[in-house]
Amino acid sequence: MPQLPERVQICECWARDGLQGEEQFIPTEKKILMINRLIELGFKRIEVTSFAHPKLIKQFADALEVLKGLQRPPDVTFIAIVPNDKGLN
Repeated sequence: MPQLPERVQICECWARDGLQGEEQFIPTEKKILMINRLIELGFKRIEVTSFAHPKLIKQFADALEVLKGLQRPPDVTFIAIVPNDKGLN
C-alpha cells in the first residue's frame, strides 16, 4: 500500500467553478455571504472569482466587489483565475 501524506490541502472552488455556468446572475451580496460562510466553516484555500471578460462569463462582472466584501482572516488564501494579460489589467 502506498504511503499516504501526513497532510493534504483542500481548495474549495464552488464560488468560481460552480458559479461560472449559472445563467442567472447571482447577486454580489449572496456571493459574499456564501464565501464568508465557507471561511467560517474552516476552508483555508478558496477560489473566489475569475477576471474573465464579463461578456464571456457574466457571473464574474462583480469580481472586485466580491473580493472587497470578504472577511480577511490571515490564514485564508483567496484564489482568482486570470485567463490572460487583459484580465490581469
